[in-house]
Amino acid sequence: MSEFHPNRDTPVKTKLGLTRRKILESWPLLVWVGIGLIAAWGYSRGRVFARMNGAVDVYQENISPIEEGRIAKILVKRGDFVPPNSIIARMDSSLYERELVGVLRGVAANRYEEISRIERQQLDLEAELRKLEITDAGDKGRLTELIASRERLLKAEGTPNANASKLLGLNALAALTNEKIDDLNADIAELQGSQAAAVQSIGEVRNTLTKITGQVAKMKANATVTANADASSITDEVRAGLLPDEQKEINELLSFIELCSLRTTRGGTVDRLEKEEGEFVAQGEAVMRVVAEPDQIVAFLPQEQIGKLNIGDTVWITPALDRNNIFESKVTAISPRINNVADASSPLPNRRIFGRDVVCTFPEKAQSATPGTPGLLVPGQTVTVHIQRPGNIPLMNRIFHNDDSN
Repeated sequence: MSEFHPNRDTPVKTKLGLTRRKILESWPLLVWVGIGLIAAWGYSRGRVFARMNGAVDVYQENISPIEEGRIAKILVKRGDFVPPNSIIARMDSSLYERELVGVLRGVAANRYEEISRIERQQLDLEAELRKLEITDAGDKGRLTELIASRERLLKAEGTPNANASKLLGLNALAALTNEKIDDLNADIAELQGSQAAAVQSIGEVRNTLTKITGQVAKMKANATVTANADASSITDEVRAGLLPDEQKEINELLSFIELCSLRTTRGGTVDRLEKEEGEFVAQGEAVMRVVAEPDQIVAFLPQEQIGKLNIGDTVWITPALDRNNIFESKVTAISPRINNVADASSPLPNRRIFGRDVVCTFPEKAQSATPGTPGLLVPGQTVTVHIQRPGNIPLMNRIFHNDDSN
């Protein structure tokens, strides 16, 4: 009987044929191995970590006085937008203002005493000037008489009678006349020298008097302005006339008065009024709260993802409830301190996730065009920070959907 059977494989007689037969028999297993390799390669090429949860940073400024006192005036109301360094409230500064006025009156009194001392010197100089002028006038009159006497003697010496006297031998008389003329010349020269000195002295005294008169007038005007000045009317001229100790005391009082004006540093929107006008406020107690315009976004980076994000990397911001608005941003800082937040995805209670805070720049396109009006991202708003632009999904995440990916 023949051994042939229609469903029986042909016997394999070679080693190569036997290997080929085994491969053909195990092809389903090889297909699944290939699929596993492709899946592993695709997963390794994708990025599992694709986004972080974050929020628009809120900068809240508590406006408070550095000294206790009463609120004199509140200049804003809730909801108002205030620019940086603007005065939004004033504390009662009447005590400092009264003290400042007292100091200014004291400075003015000291100036009047100084003016009185200078005016006495001015009177002495005026008396000296009158004495010099009287002496100078007397010297001028005497000089005029001496010159006239000399002219008469010179004229008499040249007359015919004088010549006749010389011819008759009256030489002694002529010699006496010449001697008188010499004496007159000496007296005239002496008076002329003293008169020149007197004129110089008179000029110096007059110049000194002119300067003192101008100084006294300026001091009187300055003292009058100082006596009538207050915290809002201290001019540069008044400051220039102050002594170092006086200037130091006045500057300290002006500083206290200035500190009674409560200012906001960064500006923003008045969120809450804690006090009313007339209320007493302790040192450091908040009068109102101002929320500044946002300038950064803070997200949470899990600890196991450290190294996948660096300073300077580009990230994309989307509102948590609106994925259609996409804003580009940059990472500016990664906190060195490890923080922890509650793990809302864990079914176990009290589970925490450890990581670091990541600071990103506030997107320019999300800013408000008009200060005081809401932008596309507002303080405190929850956002999602993507490390790759939304829409670019890794291959394996497209095949196997993962809620933790983009």
